[in-house]
Amino acid sequence: MGSIFKPAAKTEEKQTEVRAPIVDKPFQADDIKRVWKDYAELRKDQVAEYHLLNQEIDIQKNEVIIYMTNPIEEPLLANMKAD
Repeated sequence: MGSIFKPAAKTEEKQTEVRAPIVDKPFQADDIKRVWKDYAELRKDQVAEYHLLNQEIDIQKNEVIIYMTNPIEEPLLANMKAD
């Protein structure tokens, strides 16, 4: 009975963080478009996000320009931005 009121022993959980290697080289617009398409495929189960990601994008200097068709797409994009 005495063990019921004792706090449980904490076990350490190991978290593994996977990071892509940082490559210090310039990239081309085609590289970005290819990776963008790959990411869109990962979001295929989210129909609205998938539709947004499959729209045409423009790349100018260091910016990716996404043309939205309605205001509902903006919060969808904001939610994906960190990914």
